[in-house]
Amino acid sequence: MSQRFERSGVGSEFLDEIVHDVASSMAANANNGGPVEQLQFLAQAGHDESGIGSESLDETAHDVASSMAANANNGGLPEQLQFLAQAGHDEDGVWALVLKEKAEPGLVVEVSDPKHADSPHSSGFEGTVVEVCDEYVIVRDMEDNVWDVAFDEIERADFSQMER
Repeated sequence: MSQRFERSGVGSEFLDEIVHDVASSMAANANNGGPVEQLQFLAQAGHDESGIGSESLDETAHDVASSMAANANNGGLPEQLQFLAQAGHDEDGVWALVLKEKAEPGLVVEVSDPKHADSPHSSGFEGTVVEVCDEYVIVRDMEDNVWDVAFDEIERADFSQMER
């Protein structure tokens, strides 16, 4: 799973915040679901929930999620990708999160041949990011054409040229 990330110069530091955000979201979802959801979350995380009073379930779920994120981040890119996959994010989903979080105008990207029936481009190309939107990336090719490109159609991004 990590080849696209490695080719793009994405190191574990790129995923630190994303991992923490996903873990926080997991805890928030459990906390919003009430005591039953909280206890299920803690059990799935391998945490012994015996002796935890209902008044401290919110804090415990948050602490467990923080610990999960720290463990994944300390394990480097493979552990982070595994954590995100277990949280329901496939490679394309994680890639989209990275692009939304880290891609900036001017970033050089390699776009694949079209993968979708509604893809506006007819072949792969290299270009630069103009803007990152919620559902796609606007990319300018070397002939000055501008394309709306799906996240999964970006094969590589040259993050090595960006400040981390």
